[in-house]
Amino acid sequence: MDIFKLADELKQLRDVKKEAELNVKEINAEIKKKETQLIELMINEEIGSFKRGDHNFYINTRTFASVKAGQKPKLIEWIKKTPHAGMVREDINTQTLSAWVRELSENGELPEELNNYVNVFEKQSINIRKA
Repeated sequence: MDIFKLADELKQLRDVKKEAELNVKEINAEIKKKETQLIELMINEEIGSFKRGDHNFYINTRTFASVKAGQKPKLIEWIKKTPHAGMVREDINTQTLSAWVRELSENGELPEELNNYVNVFEKQSINIRKA
């Protein structure tokens, strides 16, 4: 197959993907808008659920939490003192680990012992920039 033809096809597919992602963002925004309107109407009409066609519609409330800025170490220490200490775990961010391994390999060989703990692989891709 011709290299230029493959390059054109790759560029076209990436353009189609980008357009599809934009469409998904627009659709998700419209879904959120309609969902908000429907929730408001159901609450105002005091309707917990209803059936339309072969679908049941109901309000689902979920609770989310996030750590306040700068409070993660204190939260972890506090949780460790509770019966829920098992949910605390030490972790290494995969992107940070990859950057560290990349830096080590650029400055020489990776420590042999590191091979016991880490799988290292390279992935090739084609980058496309506007000329």
